[in-house]
Amino acid sequence: MKADNLIAWVLASLVIAATVPELLSEAKAYIEYSPWAYEYDAKLSEDNVATVDKCLSTSQSPYACVESTLPNCKTTPEQCLYAEAYAWDRIGKRSYEELAGAIKAVAALENSQSAWKVFARSACAFVGALDSNQPFQGRTDMAECILKILADRAIGLRQYARQVKPLQ
Repeated sequence: MKADNLIAWVLASLVIAATVPELLSEAKAYIEYSPWAYEYDAKLSEDNVATVDKCLSTSQSPYACVESTLPNCKTTPEQCLYAEAYAWDRIGKRSYEELAGAIKAVAALENSQSAWKVFARSACAFVGALDSNQPFQGRTDMAECILKILADRAIGLRQYARQVKPLQ
């Protein structure tokens, strides 16, 4: 990926993150709830990391791997979503570390990641707030949002990490 595209990606993340808090005054209670604490089964979550990693190594599109663990999950929909979200979070963190070790613009990457975290939490809190009259559905929708937003970020970081040339 060219540096110009990475800069555009970082700037877009910052702009989005700067405007989202103004739009989410009703969602603050959901942010306080902190769904990012992952209500997951640890064994299931670790198994999901391996399942998603395997899918990523064999699939032509990394997006085909999103929700790849759900069909075989035997617990509640919310726990299944959080367990796979955990896997994508681990893959994203791993890709972030690879990318940070391969570029000079680490400060820009850190700023982008910080802005993305604000955006991601706010966006999923908003999704949960939309279903505030149906708490169970709101929590499930929020878990699905977290899964998809973590997967998207992990895939993006993974692609950038694979495209940059390591520092010499």
